[in-house]
Amino acid sequence: MFRKTITGSLMAVSLTAGALMTMPSAHAAPTWIGAGTVSGIGFLPSAADVAVADNGDAVATWVSGGRVLASSADHGTWGPAKFVSDAGKEVSSPSVAVNSQGDAAITWRQKDGLDHQRLAVSRRLADDTWNGWNLVSAPADMDVAGQADIALDAAGNLRAVYVATDNGSFNQVRLMKQESATTDVYYTSNMSDTDAFAPSLAMNANGAVLVSWMDVEGAESLIRSRRLAGPGAIWGPVENVSPLGSYGAETDTALSDSGFGSIAFVRNLDSDARVQAVKVQSDGFIGSPEFVSPVDEDAYTLNLDQNDAGTALLSWVAVGDSTEIGYATRSQNGGWVAKEINSPVANPTAPTSSIADNGTILVGYTGNEHLLASYRTKTFLPLSHVDSGDQNMIGHSTVAGMDDQGNAFLGGIRQSNPGEGEVRGAFLDTAGPAASTVALAANQKATTFNVGWNATDRLSEIATGTVRVRAAAWNGGFGAFSYPLLDSAAKSVAFNGAPGRTYCFSSQATDEVGNLSAWSGERCTTTPVDDRALKMAKGFKRANGGAHYKGTYTVATKKGATLTLKNVHASRIAILVTKSAKGGKIQVFFGKKNLGTYSLKGTGLKKLVAQKSLGGPKVGTLTIKVVSPSGKVVKIDGVIAAK
Repeated sequence: MFRKTITGSLMAVSLTAGALMTMPSAHAAPTWIGAGTVSGIGFLPSAADVAVADNGDAVATWVSGGRVLASSADHGTWGPAKFVSDAGKEVSSPSVAVNSQGDAAITWRQKDGLDHQRLAVSRRLADDTWNGWNLVSAPADMDVAGQADIALDAAGNLRAVYVATDNGSFNQVRLMKQESATTDVYYTSNMSDTDAFAPSLAMNANGAVLVSWMDVEGAESLIRSRRLAGPGAIWGPVENVSPLGSYGAETDTALSDSGFGSIAFVRNLDSDARVQAVKVQSDGFIGSPEFVSPVDEDAYTLNLDQNDAGTALLSWVAVGDSTEIGYATRSQNGGWVAKEINSPVANPTAPTSSIADNGTILVGYTGNEHLLASYRTKTFLPLSHVDSGDQNMIGHSTVAGMDDQGNAFLGGIRQSNPGEGEVRGAFLDTAGPAASTVALAANQKATTFNVGWNATDRLSEIATGTVRVRAAAWNGGFGAFSYPLLDSAAKSVAFNGAPGRTYCFSSQATDEVGNLSAWSGERCTTTPVDDRALKMAKGFKRANGGAHYKGTYTVATKKGATLTLKNVHASRIAILVTKSAKGGKIQVFFGKKNLGTYSLKGTGLKKLVAQKSLGGPKVGTLTIKVVSPSGKVVKIDGVIAAK
């Protein structure tokens, strides 16, 4: 899925290895890396946002010195800060979105010449600069209230929701859209009536959109939503997500690539403020609200994320006998399971939720000038925790983002001196590399050949690799794995095989912080059965030749001469021959099936003919029969019997 941006103000952080606690071992070694500045030290940033795409690309934006700035991260390293807005403009509340195709967009509030707060937007260009800005909210006599919620789909289509207000009786949720990054044409449309607040937007890679908001109805309120099934579809009607009641002015939405979505909100009921959530099916059907947070405590500042399997992670501030961070998980077809994080600081605030497609979760939050996070990479593991210590954090919220592998970014604004500070952060490297085995020829013409591996990692350098192999003889099945290269920095190894074997290789890599990859897919190759293993009938004779496979070949000049190889286990065969100007013809059979007639006329040693698929694994006798007139030369060097 394309993950919804988690918005808010970055808090101060100076994460180091010494700040980490309770790291799980097992096959992964989650490690905080790249701790350092995102913005560089300068004017104290007043607001910031971070977005992380499924492929690990990250973009940060912030306001400093009266301008919107941005930086992009490549493999965990932040590039230089770039100006996005112009000098001399009054700007605030930036939001950023990024997709895995390299598109990125930033919106912010900017005052126009009539002193109205308008929504401005800028796009990132291929050279990592930003293409100026456009004021895109309409009508121009309305102010944009608060921060827009924005997203990009895989085609680069941009959507943003915000509240247009007259700072009095008119408060309407509106949607801004730009159809792709190649056009400067923007549109706005009305989502709600004129008593709507707290909009939230989620858009998946396919362009489906889900929007929710809180709607005031006299003395009561309710949660409403609208849905767009895809770029070419028509917006559905306004739907009631909840019954009339009393609701907090906050909603959050999430959407998987399948079109399955979730909406979360806070309901005031029986003196408690409790988190509720609904499921939105891919056909648009909205389920009934489910309570998520427990009774006898108040919940606020909720944050929701959801992965492509439809598994959701929801977090909130829980106020009961003490203030803690509440969180809950839910599978697409299951119910919510709620728990609490025992915060190491009093009065933790503003959690963020991130969940990867592999199930890794992270909840980041602030408290007492600390930046904190709790995470786990497997459902059966306990939460691990990180605490930045007292780093003079500003404000009461954090931002975080996570890619589809479970690598995360957590950051914040650190005040270094009065009026000075910087955006800092660190990446949590939880995922192993993606390993691959170098492609091999389907058929070998020698028993010694090179086998190589490659690997890539989104955040760390590659340290070592391992290559394993399983082998099957031409007349049997596969055996156990052996390891021709074990935990080595070498990228290839000379493999010494045996005649008549199918070898299937796979590889695994480790990054420099100890994360281990999954095994790659197999690459298979087959060495020839030597001609000496074939049984001769009258007309063939054995011969030697140093340039031939294994230094031998079997030759015939009489029509009707045959060679056979019994009990062959194969799904594909080929015959290794010598071609010559007086080369004859052979007919090849597998069992009773005639696989064809093949000429050996030409030039060259160790040529392959009769390369035929058997249509799946078969067991039978391979027969080679000379069908050319006597006097023509047939030289057989070996047989490929591939699994």
